[in-house]
Amino acid sequence: LLLPPFPLHRFCFLSSSRNGREQRLSAFPTNFGGSFLGFFYSNQTLSKAMEASKKRVVVMNETAGNASSTDGQQLRGVVWGKKPEYLEKGQGIISAVLEKCELVSFLPQMGNLQAKFPRLHNLGYKTKEEFREILASSKFLLGLGDPLSGPSALDAMMVGAMYLNPSFPNKNSDYPEELKSFYTSQHPYMAEHGGAYVCSFNMISRSEPDQAQLYQCVERALRSKLEPQIPRHFTREEYESRVRSIFARYL
Repeated sequence: LLLPPFPLHRFCFLSSSRNGREQRLSAFPTNFGGSFLGFFYSNQTLSKAMEASKKRVVVMNETAGNASSTDGQQLRGVVWGKKPEYLEKGQGIISAVLEKCELVSFLPQMGNLQAKFPRLHNLGYKTKEEFREILASSKFLLGLGDPLSGPSALDAMMVGAMYLNPSFPNKNSDYPEELKSFYTSQHPYMAEHGGAYVCSFNMISRSEPDQAQLYQCVERALRSKLEPQIPRHFTREEYESRVRSIFARYL
């Protein structure tokens, strides 16, 4: 049995009932029950990601004036989130990071965000391949707190970029209950398994980051020289092993 490699995320992407017992399968390891099924990156996806990391293309406007590092990556970050509301909620994070370097985003339209953040360069809609090329030519992917546990953080690792991960240590904060109950950060898997490819910073509230920690993460990312790497849990071999383990009793 081999399920398709589609990275649906959040709490679970498949739930079924057998003999009155519910089976929940999650895209990432969780602490709220269910089995970690996950997904895998196909050889074609891996080849394209490796090619993107080799290109280290420059995609900024000619007027951006963005400096590059010796490894061909631009000294900038990529904002994670294609919905304007993500950036609206993450304005505190964006403002702090823009004091250190430029950022690019992928919103359909900027609206009033452009006036607030003139150094935030919006590139509009991009395909997955284009997104990975831009990410590969940047130093880091910037999390804003949403979306939770998505695949983009793994994409960053796959093309040799660092992921900056907002963490939620304050259980009495103004975050939704699902965050306080199940999530210690935007991407718990990367926080635990990302190693040198992740840097976590605390959020004081939903709109206010710990600026000292965030600055340290940005500076660390700008100095980094990371090679493309695939998280071992998302290789085809590891995925097939989980499929056999989870579904053996049903076959």
